Amino acid sequence: MTEIAPDFDAFLRKWTAGRIGPLGDRTDPSDREYMIKQRAAELTTLAREAALSSALHNAAQSYGGVVGYVRFLYEIAESRELEINARAKRPPTSDS
Repeated sequence: MTEIAPDFDAFLRKWTAGRIGPLGDRTDPSDREYMIKQRAAELTTLAREAALSSALHNAAQSYGGVVGYVRFLYEIAESRELEINARAKRPPTSDS
C-alpha cells in the first residue's frame, strides 16, 4: 500500500489544484452541494481510471466517503482564502 501513496498524493494534488477553489459565501447551499457531489463523482471516476480507487477510498474513509472528502477539500480552500484575505487587511508592521 505504501507504493501507491506517492502516486496518489501527486494525482490528488494535481486534481485539487485544477478543480477545487473557494466557493465563497455567495454560493447557494444547494448549488454548493451539487458542485461537491459532481466533483466527488469526477474524482472517483478519475481515480478508477488511474487505478487509484483503493487509495481514494482509504483517504476518504475518515470523512464518510468521497463526497465528505471533497467537502473537506473545499473547506480547506475556503479557509486558506480567508487567511490570505485577513493577511492582506492587516496594517504593515514597522521594522524601524
